[in-house]
Amino acid sequence: MNLPGQIDLIINGYRMKMSADTRIIILGTFHPLQCGSTECTKEQIQDYRQFLEQICINSGIQCIVEEMNDEGLKNHEVENTIAFSTCKHLNIKHQYADLSSEHLADLCLFIDCFMFREPTNESKSHKRELLHQHLLNPIRERYWLANVLALNIWPALLICGSDHVKSMINLIKVLEYGPVESIIKC
Repeated sequence: MNLPGQIDLIINGYRMKMSADTRIIILGTFHPLQCGSTECTKEQIQDYRQFLEQICINSGIQCIVEEMNDEGLKNHEVENTIAFSTCKHLNIKHQYADLSSEHLADLCLFIDCFMFREPTNESKSHKRELLHQHLLNPIRERYWLANVLALNIWPALLICGSDHVKSMINLIKVLEYGPVESIIKC
């Protein structure tokens, strides 16, 4: 028997009670800002930190899932993102959710390993961009959303690169989750 506002969800054979109010806010951002890396000024980082905290407080955010992993943190030369420290401060659940290079290779999706037969560097770059846009990114985006759904903590904030916002909104709507809102902060 479900409580009011709950639905049954079955994942990998396990029945879960899921809130019917599956509100997801997507925050599209610039990864150096997301990480608070040295590419950004202290003022930009502080502004982002305050902006993120206000979203969490004003929207009653209960968890944050980020397009990020250990490799991304290392590339930006940080131990954790700004959202990670915000979650600790506000006692909100946090999760990094991006596929590592190893995971991508296991799925035969490590784009840099593909042999490009195009005659010029320009055509190779074009092919690489097409593969990212139409093969790799849709899989990564589904992985991020799967992490949000598996956590089953609402409302949720999904932080990703700003170029993913439109496709994430479409994916969430096609799967009939939501309501979904989006914000871009670069």
